[in-house]
Amino acid sequence: MLAQRQRRLFTPEEYLAIEEKSSTKSEYIVPFTGATLVVEIPSPTTELYDRGEKFLLYKGLPSFREYLLVSQDQKKIEHHVKSSQNSWRSDIVEGDTTLKLESIGHELDLEEV
Repeated sequence: MLAQRQRRLFTPEEYLAIEEKSSTKSEYIVPFTGATLVVEIPSPTTELYDRGEKFLLYKGLPSFREYLLVSQDQKKIEHHVKSSQNSWRSDIVEGDTTLKLESIGHELDLEEV
């Protein structure tokens, strides 16, 4: 006998929807289906989930293009960007620098984070 998975609601700390898209079919309830850029500030208890399963669920959103995991205690951002070939590029940005947010055409100064 298979157990039914419980539906869960989750939201990121911040997200930006550039255009609305239809929702995806999932056992999860995602109220921001038009998200283009998602920003998470993981805690020690959520870090593995945010980096793993949650990121995979976000990838199921048609409009999703960019994911930031912002460190709570360092000037450090884990930056994931979807390419035009639908593959993902990941970088870690640290220190006194800027980060180009390709999905929204903006540069983020890490000094302001």
